[in-house]
Amino acid sequence: MKRRADVRQAILKLPSPYRESIVMADIAGFSHREMAEILGVPMRTVMSLLFRARRILRTSLREG
Repeated sequence: MKRRADVRQAILKLPSPYRESIVMADIAGFSHREMAEILGVPMRTVMSLLFRARRILRTSLREG
């Protein structure tokens, strides 16, 4: 349970665009294409947001 709380806190600390991308992809299960349509951005932008968000999240969880 502690790990889940740590992950939740780390997600909440992400800047908004990164938090949105993590929630949409990893929690809600949207595909990259669906996310691009919903957010109104190119699919490459979605992929970039997810890559950066996951990297920040990983770093945050290692440090915490």
